[in-house]
Amino acid sequence: MKRYVFALALASVCVGLALADPLPLTVDQAVELSLKNNLSLKADEQGLLAKKRSNDFVWNAFLPKVGVAGAMSKLNQVPLFPPGTPDTWIASTQLTAQLNLSLALFDGIRHIALDYQSSIIAHDAAQRKLARDTKKAFYSLLLMKESVATFEAQLETARKRYEKEKRSFEGGSGSEFTMLSAQVAFENMKPTLDGMKVGLATAELGFKLLLGIERSQDIALLGAVELKTVEVDEPRLITAALANNGDLNVLRKAVEIQRNLRNAKANLAYLPVLGFSYTADPTFLKDPLKDPLFKDIKNDWRQQSGLFTVSLSMSLDGLLPFSDTGVQLANMDNAVSQLQTSLRAASEGTEAQIEGLVMQIQKSRFAVERLSLNVDLASRAYQMAERGYNSGAYDLLQVEDADNKLRESKLGVLQEKFAYLSSLFDLEYETNQILTVK
Repeated sequence: MKRYVFALALASVCVGLALADPLPLTVDQAVELSLKNNLSLKADEQGLLAKKRSNDFVWNAFLPKVGVAGAMSKLNQVPLFPPGTPDTWIASTQLTAQLNLSLALFDGIRHIALDYQSSIIAHDAAQRKLARDTKKAFYSLLLMKESVATFEAQLETARKRYEKEKRSFEGGSGSEFTMLSAQVAFENMKPTLDGMKVGLATAELGFKLLLGIERSQDIALLGAVELKTVEVDEPRLITAALANNGDLNVLRKAVEIQRNLRNAKANLAYLPVLGFSYTADPTFLKDPLKDPLFKDIKNDWRQQSGLFTVSLSMSLDGLLPFSDTGVQLANMDNAVSQLQTSLRAASEGTEAQIEGLVMQIQKSRFAVERLSLNVDLASRAYQMAERGYNSGAYDLLQVEDADNKLRESKLGVLQEKFAYLSSLFDLEYETNQILTVK
């Protein structure tokens, strides 16, 4: 027992040590994990498996419906066969087979295929959407980490500046006002950094949930928020989006499914149904409680009745336009028109979205170029302010102003890079393709 407890404790320690080691992740590895562990996708896959099974065996619609039944009956009167008493029991069986053929049967088969195809499209779109969201979350975390690191460096600079002013004041060469101003600036930055760290920790928890890994598992993101310059031919992208967008294709399948359901209803209501049926009822001609049942099957089990029927039937009430069938068909026509209108609206929305994403990508690319120049200028200005401050030519406020501008410039570049990548991932999702890098 002690060894068992010790083994459990050792295993717990090992697990804790394993979770303590950061898990290195590239963006591709993060996407792979999210696709592998997402519970919603797993549930969709089970539903897709069931629909695939139905589609694979759709031909079973042509199998006749077969049934068999057996019964023991006690007669109230003495039977004519065989010689017996009023207490004689009769064993009987019944076999039925029926098959109805109509055009609606083929519509039903097509409905199963369309439903399966629609589910495949929707599942693929869900996978690509999850991959897009994972990439966005990955680079958003990188942006937050770089922002925190930048702010920490600036906080350290503010601390050093405060320590310098404190030494100057204590040595008699500086003023108390300058020292206090440096201390206030330093202390004011601490709550901001704390808030940034809380936001980063919260985002990491959400990212781990997205990937399906333990919340206690540390992660180390391998990568940087950098641009991937791609070809953004707007007309070609719009054409690709209208043809390949998963959401639009799901709507197209919905139109097909609704139209097929309408045709099935009409074919069932207005076209004849060809039916085949067969019944047989072999009955045991002796006493089943006394005589052997299967000694002489040919003579002891005879069919009393039964028949094979070929029928042609058609419903007439659906011919009236104001009948229940007529009203249902009219409503189904409206449903098809409604879906087609939704498809047109979604297509127009997709075109507008592609245009907006292309403009955002171009804007972010140019903004990064301009802001990168601003970073260089702000960095030079800050270095000049630091040298001037150390030599006594500049005061503390000038240094802090240069520092703030440098920080804003760096964060501005990072934010525009993330906006570029985010728009790029949206564009790839909408067009269902990976855009080539120039």
